[in-house]
Amino acid sequence: MALDLSTFRELYPEMERVPDATVQAKLDEAEGRLDPDYWDTVFDQAHGLKAAHLIAISPAGRQARLNPDKADGNTSIYEREFDRMVQERYTGPVVL
Repeated sequence: MALDLSTFRELYPEMERVPDATVQAKLDEAEGRLDPDYWDTVFDQAHGLKAAHLIAISPAGRQARLNPDKADGNTSIYEREFDRMVQERYTGPVVL
């Protein structure tokens, strides 16, 4: 189950100034980048973090970047948390 706009707004109130159309577009983009089978019960959390990161690296999200004035300024607090979730879920290679 993917996050809807109103749930995203509740979870990320700091995104209140971002237009609904932008948030919805990033929610749609984030959903397309994630595998629900991999994320299982934490899919909504991963979906929200990925969408928030995509907003943060867009022109509308400059204030949410960790280093907005540097060339590598496309890192956000949301990406860092998403990466932590990936590390928590990764169990290593699977041999079939």
